Amino acid sequence: MKTSCITALFAATCLSIGASNAFAQNTPSANSNCGRHGAENWSAVREALVGYWEIAHHSGYALAGTMVIPFPADNQVEMVTITLIGDVLEVSHPEMQEPMVLHRADEPAWTMANDNSAIPKPTLTLSDAELSVGCDQMALPRIIGTTTAMVDGIKMDFINRFIFLSDDALYGVMEMITVAHGTPVRAVRTVSLTREGKS
Repeated sequence: MKTSCITALFAATCLSIGASNAFAQNTPSANSNCGRHGAENWSAVREALVGYWEIAHHSGYALAGTMVIPFPADNQVEMVTITLIGDVLEVSHPEMQEPMVLHRADEPAWTMANDNSAIPKPTLTLSDAELSVGCDQMALPRIIGTTTAMVDGIKMDFINRFIFLSDDALYGVMEMITVAHGTPVRAVRTVSLTREGKS
């Protein structure tokens, strides 16, 4: 499969976004959500997430078979909306085919380590995010969002994992999985969200 085909397929489903400021500049540790990781806090966490958020996609990559395709960060900023309808928490954007439903994550610690030296290192790492609020990810609220999209008849599954660092900042990793023209494709890039007016 041609590199340009895979690039277009992935880019067609991504929001246009731009590089954000470092979390250390926007998220003082005093405003950390450290300790709010438990299920007993989920109701309050859901309500705290509601609002308008500026989203930034940082550099990432796609794996198409054995081929590694790097993705640079974009230079535009757009907004997403997080709403709570009954008990359903979801992210929406006018260009999304359907909202992304968010759930509390109950998984082992997330890691970005890999054995493939061809995969570029993330611009903003999990360690960066943890250091910005002085708290381990396992003590912070962690959230998983899932949705699907169809592009030129190809189904794409998205899994976004977010860490709710503070009332005004989220850090996450966006993963897209599909099979395009018989080739398995997995794309990964880090994302950050800053509450509107707080960047």
